[in-house]
Amino acid sequence: MVVVWGQPVNSTEHSVLVASSWSECVGNCYEDNLCVVRLEIRPSLKDLPVAWPDRRFVSCLPLGSEEGMAYGNMDFCWHYTYGSVFETEQRINEDGVKLAVKASYDYFATCPTTPNNVSSQTVTMKNSSEPYKNFDYNISISGDSWKFSYQKIPICPPDWKQFQRPATKYCMRVFTNFNKAFTQAVATADCAQYNATLSGFETNEERLWSLGQVNNVISKELKYSRIAIWVSGNRKKSCMDKSKVNNTECQGTKAFTFTDTYMKTLDGYDWAPDQPDSLKYRQVQNCIQMWVEKKPTTLHGLFDDVQCDLTNNTAKNFEVRGYVCGKIAGI
Repeated sequence: MVVVWGQPVNSTEHSVLVASSWSECVGNCYEDNLCVVRLEIRPSLKDLPVAWPDRRFVSCLPLGSEEGMAYGNMDFCWHYTYGSVFETEQRINEDGVKLAVKASYDYFATCPTTPNNVSSQTVTMKNSSEPYKNFDYNISISGDSWKFSYQKIPICPPDWKQFQRPATKYCMRVFTNFNKAFTQAVATADCAQYNATLSGFETNEERLWSLGQVNNVISKELKYSRIAIWVSGNRKKSCMDKSKVNNTECQGTKAFTFTDTYMKTLDGYDWAPDQPDSLKYRQVQNCIQMWVEKKPTTLHGLFDDVQCDLTNNTAKNFEVRGYVCGKIAGI
């Protein structure tokens, strides 16, 4: 935390805490996600660093790598939470008001020598109640004025890959199990446990990343030379009738609805030759899988429409060994 003489000049609500010392006040703030502190106990001039004959000073409290913002003055201990203070002003010691700002330990590993050397920066902090969001705030310093702006940025959980969709950040994860086979319904239920759905592919980048995830582990498949994984797609009822399946509105991805509702172009849907073929066989093929082969052929990484309860096909030498889940960032 960086400490200077100063006080808020534009803020909203704050909480008043009982603190017997500046250290206790700042310590309470440090335990919060983000706060501004005011402790109304005027320090004596002897407490000032020798380096500050002009009655201004800056010091640093080595509180670790936590990040955030705090403010202080020394009669009361005032805490301002994230998003409640917008501007502070540096003062001199006669005002008896200290401002403590949480910041990256790495950034302030070398403490600034003067208030003028404290630079504008963006600070990222975490909130345990919303673990998949970064709570960012920007400190913009001009003269004695410190202005604060705030932005909550959604992120993906660990082990999920983030992509930029047309309207949102999107997270994907591939799940495989080479000791069992999955129906589409089981795959859908498994994704739901992660607040996700079966994922589609807005771009080839997404498709090739998912393919690469399976390529990395396909050597664990000992029974078959190829596997399949479930992706988003269910045939529309209007395209299940044999008399309509060849209509224009039932061609390619037009024939399907998608639980992944964050796609716009569906450019990542790359069909295998002559697919989707739907009613060519006796059963209606209402769901979509992606092929993954140990030795890539013309099927590798491409899509096929299949029966939704399909788990294996000995004639085609494969089992459905996994699925791709997706969700927006922040959940």
